[in-house]
Amino acid sequence: MTEETNIELLIKAINSTEKLNGEESNKHPDALHAYIHLFGKEKYDEIKNSKRYAIYNKFYSPSWCFEKEIEKHNIPSNKVKGYIGRIKHHHRKNMMLIYLIKLSLIRGELNLALDYIDDLSEEKFESKFHGYRQILQYYAENPNLKEFKKYLKLSKPGKSPRNVISISKSKFISNYSKINGIEEGIELLNSNIFGWKFCYSVIENTADKFSIKKNS
Repeated sequence: MTEETNIELLIKAINSTEKLNGEESNKHPDALHAYIHLFGKEKYDEIKNSKRYAIYNKFYSPSWCFEKEIEKHNIPSNKVKGYIGRIKHHHRKNMMLIYLIKLSLIRGELNLALDYIDDLSEEKFESKFHGYRQILQYYAENPNLKEFKKYLKLSKPGKSPRNVISISKSKFISNYSKINGIEEGIELLNSNIFGWKFCYSVIENTADKFSIKKNS
């Protein structure tokens, strides 16, 4: 069993079952073949004969398995991009590209992540701003105010889900304050892009140093 064979089977299963409902997807030969190949006939029989199978029609996701195979074998990002390029359904391909953008950022491949955003299809819906939100999250974890502002605009804060933007802003304030000090963090709260609703984030990383107990 090789990583190449596993990926090939999963791509085939993804393309074959994308438009099927859970029960139809389970019964499709390509999905069954991929599952048995990855997990073994014994595991397949165990799931099929369990109550869990009766409750959950779709007992596994070929896309999730694809991601786990990529991570397990540490497959290079550009090679993963080639695999994703073979996915037929544009929405599923977009979702897998966003996964690849996240993975590239974890690997420190910022330039590759930005390149992959250009490959997001906007055939039916706007998609690129979802990719830019991954970059925004990256700069929230690695606070750079100039870059955060740049990608905040590209992330289209007014579009749903808007809580993603709030989470990134909160994380940015928290990490920025940890590195630059609480006073600098408070200064950011006065800017239009943040505001005082994020005041709790200023002390998030240093809260353990404070005490609410009264002095005796």
